[in-house]
Order: sequence, then structure tokens, then C-alpha cells
Amino acid sequence: MYDNRTVGMLSYILWIGQGALQSMIHEQTTFTAATTSDSVQSQRTLQLALLANGTFSGLSGFALMMLAPVLNRFMGSLAYVEDGVLIALGALLALFSLLLYVLAMQQRISGLWTRVVIALDGGWVLGSIGLLMQGPVNLTELGQSLILTVALLVAALAIAQSIGLRQYNKQI
Repeated sequence: MYDNRTVGMLSYILWIGQGALQSMIHEQTTFTAATTSDSVQSQRTLQLALLANGTFSGLSGFALMMLAPVLNRFMGSLAYVEDGVLIALGALLALFSLLLYVLAMQQRISGLWTRVVIALDGGWVLGSIGLLMQGPVNLTELGQSLILTVALLVAALAIAQSIGLRQYNKQI
């Protein structure tokens, strides 16, 4: 059904994302053990949550832009979704990723913008659930699994950002 090159490319993109997230988690653990300042630690926790979201969003956006035709076939027959729509969604995710990196690198992270990011992540999760519950969309099982997996990852990132923001707000 799918050639080895396509499966390999998708696996490679997921592998890169997983490695980046694991590296950030390891860095957070190491940083936490070495840091004595609660305010620095709480800011770093929020930064890492935003950077993890930025990395995942950027990789997802790149995958959508570069592999739109393949993903469209892989996901199932979404008759109303053209490849251009997936490419545009990928571009938006890339811009969102840039926003997350800029936000995370601020000397003082904006609580308002962090809440906007968390709300956007929540919207993504709700939209994904809505898509999965919609009857006429003909997604493959793999497509459904991919949408559900991404929604769960986005939800986890939103929770991590919420926890980081709560800790950060206690310290400032």
C-alpha cells in the first residue's frame, strides 16, 4: 500500500520529534537537579514546555508541508481536503512554532501569550475530537490513530505548559 521510502520518511520524522522531546526532558531533569533558585527553575520548566510544543509543532508543520500528498492517502479519503489545505496547515504550524520559540526565549515570559497558546492547543484537541466523531469523514484506522495520537500529545503539552505557567506565576 505504501512504499518503504514513504514509511521510512514518516518514521524518521517521528523519531526526530521523539528524540528532541526526550532530550528536552533529560535537560529539564539535569537542570532541575543543579538549580537552587525556584524562580529560575519555574521559568525553565515553562520554557521547556513551550520549546517542546514548538519542536513538535514545527516538525508536524514540516511533515504536512513536505508530505501532504502522502499523508492525504495515508490518512484516508478526506474528499474535501486538498493537498493545499494540508500544506497551508503545515505553514500555520510552522508559524505557530516560531511564536512558541520567541515566547519561550523572552526574559520574562508573557502569561497572557502562554494562556493564548494553551487555548489554541485546547482548540486543536477539541477540533481533532470533533473530526474523529464526524460520521462522513472516511479516515483509515491509521489516520484515526494518527489524529488521536497528535491530539493526546498536544493535550499533554498544554498540561505541561499550564503547570509551568502556574509554577512561574507563583515565583514572580
